[in-house]
Amino acid sequence: MANRKRSSNEKPAAPASPTESSGELSGYLAETRGVALSLLFIAPLLVFYEVGLAVMKPQTRSYAGRLLRQPFHNLLGSQAMLGFNVLIFAALLVAFWRLNRHQKVRARYYPFLLLESGVYGFFFGAAAVAVLGWMGMELAFAGASLPTGDLAGSVLLSVGAGVYEEIIFRLLLLAGLYHLCTKLLLMGQVPAAAIAVVLSSFAFAACHYIQLDVWDGFRLSWTQDPTWQGFSFRFVSGGIFSLIFLTRGLAVAAYTHAFHDIFVTLR
Repeated sequence: MANRKRSSNEKPAAPASPTESSGELSGYLAETRGVALSLLFIAPLLVFYEVGLAVMKPQTRSYAGRLLRQPFHNLLGSQAMLGFNVLIFAALLVAFWRLNRHQKVRARYYPFLLLESGVYGFFFGAAAVAVLGWMGMELAFAGASLPTGDLAGSVLLSVGAGVYEEIIFRLLLLAGLYHLCTKLLLMGQVPAAAIAVVLSSFAFAACHYIQLDVWDGFRLSWTQDPTWQGFSFRFVSGGIFSLIFLTRGLAVAAYTHAFHDIFVTLR
């Protein structure tokens, strides 16, 4: 009876105050930019793509993914996929260990990150076309169709492109150029970021037309005939992805990229 009486006198929990809501939003924006949490959050993309490759065995695969795998093929041969996935799993374990040690595994942020990235991905093509229009270039399309013969394969390629292109061109290339400019060339943060964004975006656009085999004799191959409109769209897209990466982190950039490509596939 005493327990019932005490529970009946309990007051309902007060709604979160504006200050608490603001603090939660600030925490979400700050912590989802971190590399460790981003690596955990892109794990579903990596698993989806790698399992899809193993099950579907598509003819068309993400160039960025193949580029990252090539050293493993040279070293491990037929065991390359196993070695590559073991490395990914080890990186995820290290990220989880670091976050868990500081009690910063924020699984509750994941749905909000998906929603945020989905909104960015939905409006991404229109934003890129608007930027080109502001620069005085008219563009009649908001992306390029992905070259696979079936919907499932196109979605799989979209996910692979989203996660691996962001790892190569933003996490590795953009961040590497930025640190090169600031640490070795002693440049200021703003000019260093501008140079890194421009160069990484140029490389991102170029890789859609020229693919470089850096692990086997530096061979170049053309994948399609370049057009000024297509290259400009991809260059601007690379710039927007770079800004998302710099301001919102790897996970938001990767999911935005994947959602955008999926929306282009489904249009």
